[in-house]
Amino acid sequence: MNWEAIGAIAEMIGSLAVLATLVYLAFQVRQASRNTKSASTNQVRAGVIGALSAISSDTEAVKTYTKGLVDPDSLELHEKVRFDLMIFQTLRVTETVFYEYKEGLISAELWESQWRGERKILTTTGGRESWLRQRDLVSTTYMEWVNDHLPDA
Repeated sequence: MNWEAIGAIAEMIGSLAVLATLVYLAFQVRQASRNTKSASTNQVRAGVIGALSAISSDTEAVKTYTKGLVDPDSLELHEKVRFDLMIFQTLRVTETVFYEYKEGLISAELWESQWRGERKILTTTGGRESWLRQRDLVSTTYMEWVNDHLPDA
C-alpha cells in the first residue's frame, strides 16, 4: 500500500467518525427536546391540579367559586376577593400554558383543552367580571389574545 491509499482510508474513517458523531448528537438533541416537553407537560398538569385543588379542597371555597361564577353580585367583599384570587390563579396557569405552547414545549391539544376550560370560566357572568377587573395583571400579549378569543370581550 502506498501513502496515498493510506491517506484516503484515513480520510474515509475520519468522515465516518464525523457522521457517527453528528447522528449521535442529533439523537441526543431529540431526546433532550422530548425530555423538556415532557417536563413542561408535567408542570402544566401540576399547575392545573394545584389550582383545582385550591378550589375543590374546601367547601367554603367551592361555595364562593360557584356563587361567584353565576351570581357575583351576591358575594360579600371577602368572598369577592377570594373569588378573584381563584380566577387569577386559573388565569396564571393558563397564561403559562399559553407561553409554553407558543414556545413549542407543549402540544396544541393540551393548550386547546386548557383554553376550553379557561374560556368556560371567563364566559360566565362572574368569570367575565373578574377578568375585566384583573386582565391588566397578566402579560399584554396574553391579555390581547384572550380579549381576541372571548365573545364580546
